[in-house]
This record gives sequence, C-alpha cells and structure tokens, in this order.
Amino acid sequence: MEKEALIENLKEKVGENDFSVLSTQTVDALVTTFLPSFADDEKITDETWKTPVEVFRNYAGQYRHDLATKATDEKARLVKENEEVLKSLTEKQLAKIRAEWEKSHKTESSDEKKSDNVTDAVTKALKEYNEKLFGEDGKSGLIGGQLSATSEFIANSKKTAEAEKISNIKQSLKEFLLEDRKASRDKVVNLSVRDLDVKPDSDIDKLKVEVEKIYEAYYKDFYGDSGKPFGGDSAGNAGENSGNSEVSEYLKKRGESTAKQAEIAQKIKDKLR
Repeated sequence: MEKEALIENLKEKVGENDFSVLSTQTVDALVTTFLPSFADDEKITDETWKTPVEVFRNYAGQYRHDLATKATDEKARLVKENEEVLKSLTEKQLAKIRAEWEKSHKTESSDEKKSDNVTDAVTKALKEYNEKLFGEDGKSGLIGGQLSATSEFIANSKKTAEAEKISNIKQSLKEFLLEDRKASRDKVVNLSVRDLDVKPDSDIDKLKVEVEKIYEAYYKDFYGDSGKPFGGDSAGNAGENSGNSEVSEYLKKRGESTAKQAEIAQKIKDKLR
C-alpha cells in the first residue's frame, strides 16, 4: 500500500476529529514507522490496523491533554502576574494619596489631637479607595471583579478539559469492549461504561479490567449462563431478543426512577424557599 493511501485509510479509521489534531510532521513520522507492515496488500488484515489506529488515537488524546494543561498553566501565570502588578500599582497610588493628603492638611501646630485626626482621615481615605478597587468582599470593585472573572474562567476551563478527558476515556473503554473483546451486546456495553466511576487521572488499564467485570455481571443478569458475552456470539438461554428487551426495560425503569427523584428534590427546594 502506498504511503498516501495508508494515510487516508488511517484518517478514516482513527476518525477526522482525532486525526486532525496531529501535525503533518507527526503523521508522516508515524506512517513511515508502520508503512513496512502494509507492504503486501494481500497480507493486510483487521489485526494489521489495530496497533497503528491505537497509536494515532493515543497521540491525539495526549496532544489534547497537553494542550489543556498548558492553557490552564498559562492562564494561572497571567493571573498571578496581573495580581502582582495591580498590587504594586495600588500600593504606589495609596502612598501618593496619603502624601498628598498629609501635605494639604499640614499645619504648624504639633498638637497630638490634630495628629490623631490626620491619621484617622488618611486611614478612612485609604479604606474607601481600597474598597473602590476591590470591593468590601475583596472580590468585586474595579479590579477585584476582573480577577474573580478570570479565576472563574480558569476553573471552568479546567472542568471542561476534565470532562472531555473523561468522555474520551469512556469512549476508549467502549471501543475496548466492542472491538478488542468483541462484546456481543451494545446496550449492555453502554450500561457498563456509564456505571463505571471514571476520573481524569484514572488508570486506563485498571478501568479495562473493571469494566469487563461489570459487563460480564450485567450480561449474566440479562442473558443467563448459556450465552457468550464475548466473541460476537450473543446466543443466550432465553432467546435472541429477550435479553435486549430486559435491558431496555431496565434502562427505562432506571430513567423513570431518576426523573422521579429529581421531581421530589425540586418540590423540597420549592417548599424551603
């Protein structure tokens, strides 16, 4: 197979969404590595594609992770840098206000009471200026509000990146069951992956072991002991379609239960208002 044809085939198998994030240099380097495996078209099988497709997907996932991490670190650096600059400017401005106020209220008398009044007035002016910049809570005002908005944006960006990583991990687990383990029931696969507790830093190898156990347990509940959960043969002891109907009924009841719980929670909130 020619290099260009291999690239087009990999793009289709990996998916445009993942393939498009890789640079031309990266694609060329990876394709060159795998090209010898595709020298003889007659010897190319599904197993031949397995490793290249997995490598490309892993590169794409790592690229997205690195990009999200760099973006978060850079935003945090800018916030810290802005805080230091604003702090310096504020201190200089407050010192200037104090000096100007003391100069305009300077008297020849050295009476201690007048000195106390000057100190109180300066302290009050500084407090009012500080509240104007940062608000009474330290999070609003002319400057504090901007810092709070920036911090919130960073937090939301981090949540979005984590959610995307969790979604990618679950998709990988689904592909593992369906493609690598040849799981015979799509609905049970979806249910198993959905019930798995996945975190952004979860170990994918441990998750594969765990999700496989969950799938086998669900399969046995729905189809009994005589069917084959893996290998593509889904024949069970209760008939070909009975398991599907049981899974659908289970998912329907589960959805109704969740909706009912949400309705009760909302009623309680309404009463507490």
